[in-house]
Amino acid sequence: MFGGQDLDHQGRHNALHSIEVLDLASEKQEWQSLGTTMSFKAASPGLLILNQHEILIFGGWNKNPNQNSCILREKIDGEFEIREGNQLEQADNFLVNGIRYKIKAEN
Repeated sequence: MFGGQDLDHQGRHNALHSIEVLDLASEKQEWQSLGTTMSFKAASPGLLILNQHEILIFGGWNKNPNQNSCILREKIDGEFEIREGNQLEQADNFLVNGIRYKIKAEN
């Protein structure tokens, strides 16, 4: 899960910068933090797999469509980091999207 939205105590929608994963092979099948966050808050960002170690995260909205981007990169030690990306020429958001990214080898 990349970004998203949550309600605050006054019922307002707030965009998130969290990155969470769901391991369907585990017994608990709970959402867990990936250990890093996007460099901007956004609900409904676009995602593009660049290679087996990097995902481009871009656009989305935070009160309005935004032009931000960042790259989620898997490091050699299996940890993840975020690199700031370039601004989009035009703001955009993606109301329906999904991505599946295998982060651990299956046994």
